[in-house]
Amino acid sequence: MSLISPIGKRDHIQGNENALIELVEYGDYQCPYCRQAYHIIKKLQLDYGEQLKFIFRNFPLVNIHRFARLATTAGEVHD
Repeated sequence: MSLISPIGKRDHIQGNENALIELVEYGDYQCPYCRQAYHIIKKLQLDYGEQLKFIFRNFPLVNIHRFARLATTAGEVHD
């Protein structure tokens, strides 16, 4: 399977850049299911270590989460 938009410099990447296993999450900071997934992803990162690259992509659900876009904007602020 391949992504429509390949992983690039704009993505938020954790882990080994050369890992064979790539896990991409499209998340919303106000989503309760994304909050639950966070703990599962952290466990996978511990279990797979350098074998796993985790990529987070913002996917704000603005129709159901009032502050989704604001939270996404705040998450994109860089030094």
